[in-house]
Amino acid sequence: MAHRVVPPTGNQPGASRRSNFWIISQYKDFRYLWIGNFFTVGAQWIQILTVGWLVLQLTNGNAFLTGTVVGIRTLPILIIGPWAGVLADRIDRRKLVMTTQMYVAVAAVIFAFLVLALLQPAFFRRVRRLE
Repeated sequence: MAHRVVPPTGNQPGASRRSNFWIISQYKDFRYLWIGNFFTVGAQWIQILTVGWLVLQLTNGNAFLTGTVVGIRTLPILIIGPWAGVLADRIDRRKLVMTTQMYVAVAAVIFAFLVLALLQPAFFRRVRRLE
């Protein structure tokens, strides 16, 4: 019985995972996706941390309310998640990602201004004087 010769693909048990990453990272679109996801997920984690910290400060250390607010932030993912998967299969993914990231950025900016308006009203008084 003759043995079949299979060209190496990097997926063999003896091949290292690092070689797979370097093979994939040669594609420009993959690098853009990976770098974009790195910054997006990092920003989301920073926002989760700061919202929790803000609620903890506003409630004088009430852990229950802090946990509730952080938990409520996951509800849209749980509720919209199944339909979002179907939507992602039916429309252009690039446009979908760009649109959703734009809405996330706008929501973060609005949230930042609301926090400044509630916690630092003097900031907005100074801005109005400059106009």
